[in-house]
Amino acid sequence: MVVHMWFLENYQIAMFLQNCDNDKDKKVNISFNPISKVWYGWSTRSCDKRQYFGIGSKCKRGDICWTPRSKDDFIFYIVSRYDKDEIKSINTNAELNGQEGVKVTISSSKRNNCSTTLFFTHPKRYGRGEWIARTLDDAKQMAIDFARNAEMPYTVLSVF
Repeated sequence: MVVHMWFLENYQIAMFLQNCDNDKDKKVNISFNPISKVWYGWSTRSCDKRQYFGIGSKCKRGDICWTPRSKDDFIFYIVSRYDKDEIKSINTNAELNGQEGVKVTISSSKRNNCSTTLFFTHPKRYGRGEWIARTLDDAKQMAIDFARNAEMPYTVLSVF
């Protein structure tokens, strides 16, 4: 990934980390600003989708940095991504290629009433739910969670 110098200079980034999971198929982007003592997390799709975290940062249910504590929390997270009038059907016990997950069919007037069916695989590990960063390591974890969730993978099953 090419990191534009403007971005690094504008945000006074001293440490840039890509792919914190050391997984060649994942991209988790975070960086650290030593002057303001904050960690940034962002989406590889767009540097406009970013957030910073420092000591005292709060992660609330529904925030992008929020990571579900359980299967029920994960289902809430998926459903909360869409307006209630967009969801046409949801199967919380779906399976695809031997993996359990949530299957959602959405339709929206914003999308010319086109329906899309998506499959979200349950996470391999669950997170902390709502919490407060008490240390810079906690703030770094919030940035990682933000970046992971901004890049949440899903499978498009159908578009009609």
